[in-house]
Amino acid sequence: LRAELEADPFYHLCCITGVRRGYGTKIEWHHNFIFAGRQVNERWCILPLLKSVHAEANNRAVREKLDWVMLNRADEATLRRYSKAVDLVHRRDELNAKFGHYKVKL
Repeated sequence: LRAELEADPFYHLCCITGVRRGYGTKIEWHHNFIFAGRQVNERWCILPLLKSVHAEANNRAVREKLDWVMLNRADEATLRRYSKAVDLVHRRDELNAKFGHYKVKL
């Protein structure tokens, strides 16, 4: 999976700020989803973040944006598979109403 993510241009820029990885700019991969007590190691829930944004990942406003990006990267079948305690399709729709539909920046 690491090699796939490294080859994908999406993982070379921060999904929140749009800042591209480069000299002096570090992009870290954030596992944004925990299911059944374990972090999920799938493409849709691993998000590229600037180091400074990653440091703020537990901030409520940042967390909400991360969830918005993550939920828009998954297909509906995947979201339904993981919708146990929380209806992830409904949560995605709530966040889309608040922020609009997420567009991948490349």
